[in-house]
Amino acid sequence: MSSDRRYTWESSHARHPRGGASGPTLRTKVQILSPGSQRLLLYATLAAVFLGTLDSTLVVTALPRMGADLNGDESVYTWVVTGYLLSSTVTGPLYGRYSDLYGRKPLLLAGLGLFLIGSGLCSTAGTFTQLILYRVLQGAGAGALFPLGMVLIRETVEWKTMARLQSFMGGMLAVTLIGGPYLGGVLTDTLGWRSLFWINLVLGAPIALAIALLLPAHRDGGRQGRPDVWGMLLLASGVSLLLVGLTEAGNGGADAGALSSPGAVTACMVAGVVALGVFVKVEQRTAVPILPLRLFRGRDFPSLLSAGFFFSAASLPCSVFLPLYFHDVRGFSPSTAGLMLSPLLLAMVLSNRAAANLIWVERTARLLLPAGAVLLTLGCAVFFLLGVDTPLWLIIAIMTVIGLGLGPSMAPIGLMVQSSVPPQDMGTASSSIVLLKQLGQSVGLAVGQTLLSSRLLAASSGTTAEDTANAVGLTMAVVGVACGAGALVSSLLVGKIELRVPGGPPAPAKSAEEQNSST
Repeated sequence: MSSDRRYTWESSHARHPRGGASGPTLRTKVQILSPGSQRLLLYATLAAVFLGTLDSTLVVTALPRMGADLNGDESVYTWVVTGYLLSSTVTGPLYGRYSDLYGRKPLLLAGLGLFLIGSGLCSTAGTFTQLILYRVLQGAGAGALFPLGMVLIRETVEWKTMARLQSFMGGMLAVTLIGGPYLGGVLTDTLGWRSLFWINLVLGAPIALAIALLLPAHRDGGRQGRPDVWGMLLLASGVSLLLVGLTEAGNGGADAGALSSPGAVTACMVAGVVALGVFVKVEQRTAVPILPLRLFRGRDFPSLLSAGFFFSAASLPCSVFLPLYFHDVRGFSPSTAGLMLSPLLLAMVLSNRAAANLIWVERTARLLLPAGAVLLTLGCAVFFLLGVDTPLWLIIAIMTVIGLGLGPSMAPIGLMVQSSVPPQDMGTASSSIVLLKQLGQSVGLAVGQTLLSSRLLAASSGTTAEDTANAVGLTMAVVGVACGAGALVSSLLVGKIELRVPGGPPAPAKSAEEQNSST
């Protein structure tokens, strides 16, 4: 597809599906529904996205209680979270690509079904090993919820309401990232840790029913070819091995298991890189690839993926290491330590909303990501000064600046990614940015954990509050500044991308100079 059609509001796609076949689009089919049914379908889709993202952090504060009840070893506690993130990360690109090929509805319902089955099994787990395995199954279903939910909203909602919805979804992501552990702690204290999975069944069953009854079946023409089995296996293996290696790299120490040894970590990461290298070769020769490599021929798509990676690598350490500082150094209770992240959450929500509104007015977000990267870098740099007696007002100000920088990387970057590729690849593009963001979180957390552990182990006479404060400050500063710089460079490489929404008004044609800058 030529670049002049690639970045404009292609209303022609609302009339002619890809592949050259004529017929109603998914958006047209949804518009036939009554207004009440359309709203119910939208709410069900948003709720599915919320459940999938919430479960990645909901169990964090319940891990000690789970371990005590199921006789779990403390060294494997984190695999309840890691297993879920691992399987959802691996399956996300598969759901995205095959929804492009075979339709959104069957893939979304399959993911919801696996998610609910896994949730039910988690609530009945009798051993810690069972809980980890069931969480992997649950995550395999959750891999469909966020990318397909985002694409469905993009394909079915009137363009005039998209700004409000995108800002709402960005705020929802911030709430799940930072508020999930607090909510999980409240549920665990009041109803027990198994209630964390019951809530999925109570909410998920009507969500699945609403989507099954209301979402029209739709499959565009021109989609043929056998499933890319080898590509699927290689991608899953490569990403899994890399994530395992990165996760275990941050778990080293005297009490580390065999999988956390330097040799095992290196072997996992090397094997993962080799598998992904073979995956690229396979995709070059496959008729219907999982990840079409033609998407990487231009500059915008890979630059946006890189920016998403770096922004996410800086975000998760904030929600993990800052509560450690507030609890161990300042003496706050666990719940209060979690609430201290409220300025970060509020700033992320507000800046995401402002960014979403701005890009729907200007139809581009070319300057938003670099501005966010600068704020992120400046805010994290101040953490070099973090100590035991650092004024709380200064810490709150730092968190606010960081939150303002992270906000544009949430929903707005997803819109830009979807508009940087041909319409028939939107599912693949959405799952790709989710994959890179989750990889970024894993890398950021692993690097941060390694820095923090090495700094604390270097303390000569035990770990004092000052040691912890210095370790957290150094970790946040190094990870944040490095990621902010990477996000800034990646963002500056992105050209002017005109947002493309089916049924939206046409955008002004791009000049030849602007077209050339995108390739």
